[in-house]
Formats: sequence, C-alpha cells, structure tokens
Amino acid sequence: MAQTQRPYTAAVIAAAGSSRRMGSDKLSADLGGEPVLVRTIEAFENSAAIDEIVLTTRGEKIGALKELVSSRGFHKVRAVVAGGETRTQSVQNGAAAVSEKTEILCVHDGARPFVTPALIARVIEGAVCCGAATAAVRAKNTIKSADADGFVTATPPRDMLWEIQTPQCFSLSLYREAIKACPGEYTDDCGPIEACGRPVLLVEGEGRNIKLTTPEDMLTAQIFWETREQNDADRTRI
Repeated sequence: MAQTQRPYTAAVIAAAGSSRRMGSDKLSADLGGEPVLVRTIEAFENSAAIDEIVLTTRGEKIGALKELVSSRGFHKVRAVVAGGETRTQSVQNGAAAVSEKTEILCVHDGARPFVTPALIARVIEGAVCCGAATAAVRAKNTIKSADADGFVTATPPRDMLWEIQTPQCFSLSLYREAIKACPGEYTDDCGPIEACGRPVLLVEGEGRNIKLTTPEDMLTAQIFWETREQNDADRTRI
C-alpha cells in the first residue's frame, strides 16, 4: 500500500485488566529488561502503519503510565485514558479518545508483546479491504463443546476453527455504528461487528503472538525473547 494512500490509523492498546489469572501485574513484568507493556507499545511506535496510539489503563495508574511513556520517548502516544469495568468498555473509552482524522481503528492487547509490524500491517490492510479484520491462527487441537455437566455435545470440524488474536482492526465509522446499534459485552472487539451481521475477515496471525495470561505464559515469553535476541545477534554476524 503506497504511503500516500495509507489511511490514518490509530491504535488502542488495552492495558486496563486486573491480571487476576497471572497473580501479579503482568504488564509490569520484566521482558528483556523492559516491562511487557513497553515491549507492546514499541511494536506500534515502530510500525509505519500506525499514526497514533491511545492507551487505556486503570484510573490509578494513569499518572505512572504517562511518566513511562514520556521517559521512553513514545511520541505516537496521543492519550492515556481510564478503562472501564470491562474489556468492551475500555476499548470504547480508547476509541472515543482517538483524533478526528482517524479512519482505521486498530485494537490490541497490552499483554501481546510479540506482535510484529508485518502482522499489524496485514490486519490493517484487511480492514481497509473489508471494513473489519482480525489476526487469527488455525486451531491445532481438536475442540469439543460440552454441557454444564461436562459431557461432550459436539466436535466441530477442526478445519473450520480459528483461535483469535489481536490486533483487530476496523473502519472507525463501522466500529462506532456497531457499538451503537448492537450494544453489549463481548469477549473480543469483533463481537459488535458480528452481532450487527457485518463480515469480519480472518488474517493469518503468528504463533508467537501469544497473550500473557498465566505464569506459564511468562516462562514461554522469556524463551521467545531470548530466542529473538539470539536470532538478531546471528543476523548481525552474517
């Protein structure tokens, strides 16, 4: 996509969660000498497809996060705003803070620090093409649905199943139309779009684009980071 044709794109990075399943603040956890959230912001700061960034966080952390942004020189960060009681509310608060010239809204989990510029660009292109797009990877395991007592009710065909990641990108006008027409709480940001009957394009994601949710995920993240650093060193020697 030519630079002159690229739509103005704002990223909302959702960082207002409670980290309940982690047992500690996962966004402050060390990853290669920096907090996880800094690694995530870096990916969008360094992406040529992103024009501005809005961060959502818990109200009591706004001051500290603004200081962190300033100390790291993240010039694309437009605002740090309070999230809501739920993920859906937090993203809506972030979307309300983007600049008026925004055409594409790009939503990402603060706890996915391994997102790459290439993936960000691919999902944005999908949204430009189709109005709404999300990163996703094909399910590797057989998945079954079950009743309340734990008995299997169905085994959906695996080749029809995808695990959804972020970023999730939308035409901003479509996103705002959807949250107004189909209000509610959703497990991901495509929910309102789907509820209104609009199509969402699945864009091939990346295996390392994991969401850090449990302590075991942090162990995986450390391995990913160390491997990344070694690969960078190897490329430097070539």
